[in-house]
Amino acid sequence: MSAPEPDGFTDEERALFAKLRIGEAGGLPLPEFIRPSQVVANTQPLAVAIFADWDALQRLVRPHAAQLWARWKQLKKKKRRAVLLDAWLRAAEASGSPATALPAPHRPDLAAWRRRERAIQKKEVEPNSPWSDDDVAAFLWPHLSLDDLADQPRLLWQLARARAWPAPDTFAAADLADTSLGKACLALRPRYLNQYSMLFSGRTTASAYGQLYTWDELQAKKEVEKKSGDNDDDDDDNGKLRAAAKDEKNGDNENSKDGEKDKHDNADEEMEDTFELRGTHPGEGLWILTIQARLYCFLHLAVAAVLGSEAVKQAQNTPELVYSDSGGGTGDGQDLSTVAGLGYSDTLAQSLEAPFGAPRTAVDLDLQTLLDLAYAKAIEAEDHVRAMRADPVYLRNTLQAWSAHRRERLQPEASTSGSPGHAAPAPPSAAPVADACLRRAFEQAETWHIVYAKVQLIAQQMEKHADAVAAARAQPPGGRLPHDVLLALYSLCHHLRSFENEPVGLLRVGAFASPPLRRYYRVRVEERKPKDDGGDSGKGGHDGSDDSETTLTVVPAEGVDAPPQLENTSSIVDDTNVDTEVVRDQTTAAILWALTGLQDDATRELLGRQTLLDELERALRWQREATARASGMSLSSPDETTTTTIVTPWVADQVATLALYAACARQLDRFQPWVGAYDRVLQQDATVRDILAMDFVKTMGRLRPLLANRLDGLEAVVAPFVSNESSRDGTTTAVDARNLAAFWVRVQQVLETNKALTPRLRTLLARPTPPPPTTPPTATAPENGKPPKRAVDKRAAKVFRALFHDAAARGSNTPAAVAWPDVVHALGAAGLDAVRLYASAWLFVPSTGVKPPTASTSNGTKQPGSPAPPTHPILFHEPWTASSKLTPAAARRMGERLNRAYGWDAWTFGTV
Repeated sequence: MSAPEPDGFTDEERALFAKLRIGEAGGLPLPEFIRPSQVVANTQPLAVAIFADWDALQRLVRPHAAQLWARWKQLKKKKRRAVLLDAWLRAAEASGSPATALPAPHRPDLAAWRRRERAIQKKEVEPNSPWSDDDVAAFLWPHLSLDDLADQPRLLWQLARARAWPAPDTFAAADLADTSLGKACLALRPRYLNQYSMLFSGRTTASAYGQLYTWDELQAKKEVEKKSGDNDDDDDDNGKLRAAAKDEKNGDNENSKDGEKDKHDNADEEMEDTFELRGTHPGEGLWILTIQARLYCFLHLAVAAVLGSEAVKQAQNTPELVYSDSGGGTGDGQDLSTVAGLGYSDTLAQSLEAPFGAPRTAVDLDLQTLLDLAYAKAIEAEDHVRAMRADPVYLRNTLQAWSAHRRERLQPEASTSGSPGHAAPAPPSAAPVADACLRRAFEQAETWHIVYAKVQLIAQQMEKHADAVAAARAQPPGGRLPHDVLLALYSLCHHLRSFENEPVGLLRVGAFASPPLRRYYRVRVEERKPKDDGGDSGKGGHDGSDDSETTLTVVPAEGVDAPPQLENTSSIVDDTNVDTEVVRDQTTAAILWALTGLQDDATRELLGRQTLLDELERALRWQREATARASGMSLSSPDETTTTTIVTPWVADQVATLALYAACARQLDRFQPWVGAYDRVLQQDATVRDILAMDFVKTMGRLRPLLANRLDGLEAVVAPFVSNESSRDGTTTAVDARNLAAFWVRVQQVLETNKALTPRLRTLLARPTPPPPTTPPTATAPENGKPPKRAVDKRAAKVFRALFHDAAARGSNTPAAVAWPDVVHALGAAGLDAVRLYASAWLFVPSTGVKPPTASTSNGTKQPGSPAPPTHPILFHEPWTASSKLTPAAARRMGERLNRAYGWDAWTFGTV
């Protein structure tokens, strides 16, 4: 006889709620209880509707994918909006959801969260008061917005194709994950039913989809599957593999300690504690069904409206389709990058479009991309130190940029712009500026090589344990990896999380102190107790603040100088009726909102680092569009781009570095479920926690003297490089050369005294031979007079003539100005594929796919004039100016880096 159905909270649950003050004033709201019979009653009609609409969507999209794209993109924007609004409202009625309209702004969940936070600050609502139906819908479908779907026709087409191929269960976990912000801010409150789970994975019929199990039934089901090796839903041999793994482990127990056995048992349990095996809470399972019921109906109705009645009639007469998870949203095989019409890969576009495509498989780990990112950034950091060592103009500009981004530049908290008695703050002292600038540069040159070495270790361990890794990958949802492989993965996770504090700290110090943003912020001076962490705080970097007993806190200005508030993230730049001043304020507000979130630990944790980076990058490009519209320019093609001015190159560099750490972490996160267990393992397994801590201390050991000790005694030698009287015209004088030599002699003395001169820094800071000349050297042809050249078109040849400028041959010391799109084109013609990253950063990777050199290798040493293709990646920053053109100095430095990396010079390339 089955146990009676629970109809309310148990006494134990009520006691727990009382202990946690749930349901009391000031505590979390009491959840709504739902009975198992209610869950089943709600599940069945939703599951039937989901599979009916999925079947109809398949019949429409599979044979007509190309036609769908052609018709949808040709519709006027007004017509697209009408189709979307009508389909969304009709889908609400059909699925039984509240009749909420399709929200207009991009990321409606973020817009709803901002509105709520502002209302709470103004005391217009209580923190725990219910959210509106519109806001709840925004958190259930956070990526669906009228502006995005109507302005970017590719998104609806991609979403329809992705959902038409795999069964709905493929998207269940991703659809639930998208509700994370709604759960965190309590806009979404799941109904409560303890000790029950709903299963979705591997269930491709309406009767089995979202089936409810008690935990006892689920455990018994797992035991049966382990013994029989027969899974009725998945039709695979999961149980056999897990049982074999258990037997093998038990056979080894005679030679292992009990503690080691428990550790491996826990590891097995962690791999089994996944969405695929344990299912999800009934309250959240009903969210999945609600989300998918309206979404599949919406797509069915929208696609039918676009294709027309004939396609609908043909689909209704199509024989029943055989389920297949192949196709994965690729449909007719058309490459999405070709549809976009870009000559490069755009990381932001890929990130923003990811929710509209098929979810990535759980075992994707692109080690080559990790190697490319880490290697390119490590070499760029080295080249930055080399440039400061060799070029007094570059050193001067770098130090002055750091001086301009100090909190000391801000007005005190009580002042307003133009108020009497508040003169501009005095420039910061030169010595702390040099200390922060140099230590940051030195740390970057070391830490990115550490990251690269950690990625190489993962590759080596995976190759060493290739058979075991393959077996783990083949065992859904993921078998047990060898311990050495897991430790290598966890070590990289640990280092990335520590190192990303460097750019975050620098953004806190300098982002709002930058010249364009200074007017919106003030500085509050507070007393603090001095803290000595021995330079081993885990940041792996120096945030640029000094060690005085006062702390400078950046706060928003008030009154007329207050930062603009972000009211809406709709594409107001497309509306010619909107005032230019409103556009400028809104683009600035969007940038400030994202920068503020990146600096705040709680906001970064709540919204996600990647979300904030995406919103910042989108706002920067949004501002470019507004600037282009105001100046009468067009951004219809990549060749006509302009750059923003509200974010300085210094701030853009910090954002780009943080985004690189995020990109590495994002690549790791794709290796599920193993990387996903990192936080849980770190919390529960003291042995792993100690190993990772010791590993971090060991790898950072040689940097500890640099982190712990300031570069003191630089006041006299740094003054010529940060004074306002310093020349900025790019010329180098004999006085500059003497000042440069004296500066670096003193820096190396201080490093030696502090025992902070690592072997890599010693090599980078060696005196350049020969000293950098005032003008670029004259290129000399090889002895045979006919050097081997790589043929490129005239556009690319013009760029290379500018990068490797021959003053004598051209009759001018100034190379021809070249725009950044031309540089991207030229490097592509030379065999480097461009990847647009975030802020100003661009990654160029060899088209041939050759792996980069080892971590111990510095830049390549190709022979000058050699036409051999590039073999490793390189990172450049696009000009952060209104014209997007390289300055002569920037062109020369880029040419020097290309020469050092690939051996290219003025004789390497010739026109076709």
